[in-house]
Amino acid sequence: MLRRYLRQNGVVPEQCAFRLVGGGPIEKESRGRGRREHDRRRDVVAAMEKALAELLASSGLNVMNPVKSRKPLDEARFAQVRAAFAGALPQLAAPGPVIEESPRAPCPRVAGSEAGRRGNRRVKGN
Repeated sequence: MLRRYLRQNGVVPEQCAFRLVGGGPIEKESRGRGRREHDRRRDVVAAMEKALAELLASSGLNVMNPVKSRKPLDEARFAQVRAAFAGALPQLAAPGPVIEESPRAPCPRVAGSEAGRRGNRRVKGN
């Protein structure tokens, strides 16, 4: 899945270095017999995933995969998730990120890719 999103965004994954950031578990494993408990937990996490993707994008980071959810966001729980990710991505905790051009060369791009024409950007906290 990651390779597909990278390719769709014009990135040649074999020629790049990556730092992956993950978090969890957000919810405990569902133990109910039916789907009700599982679906409720899935919906809570989906709303937080969408909010996190929107926050990352508004901080100037490129979110490669679309995250869709119409479920209501639990703001208090999302604040905990945001704080956890801010440990690895400080711009999530900073008010009003500043975006600068990166001095590093961009990853090689697939020929003809629109994504490769935007250049490398990095976000600095205030």
